[in-house]
Amino acid sequence: MQGPADARLNRLPVEDAARAIVGIAAEQRSTDAETYHIVYPDDVSATMPIELFEKFAPIRIVLRTELPERLPPAEQRFHSYAGFAAYFRHTRVFDDRNARRVLDGPCSRTTVDMAYLLAGTHGIL
Repeated sequence: MQGPADARLNRLPVEDAARAIVGIAAEQRSTDAETYHIVYPDDVSATMPIELFEKFAPIRIVLRTELPERLPPAEQRFHSYAGFAAYFRHTRVFDDRNARRVLDGPCSRTTVDMAYLLAGTHGIL
């Protein structure tokens, strides 16, 4: 799959996102338009969700900066899922200072690691 080997992803738990939205809405008194980027404070390695995916599927995913000119049919199908592959080429960084200011800290204090990701898969493995 195309993407830098050191790719990072922002994996904010949805319950923390909801809590941050409610917290910002409760504190917002101004009618001025402001932007609040609700993001996880530390991006996680892209290899973590890849390792999780590999636990469920009998395939191996390797991030490469360039793809070979010709891909086998199975890999062509995999790359046709543009939404999934695009995560590994993600390079945007969001300024969350407004959200941190209103919330008096980061939007999440949840540790997003393999144990956290696996906890959401109970009954699948």
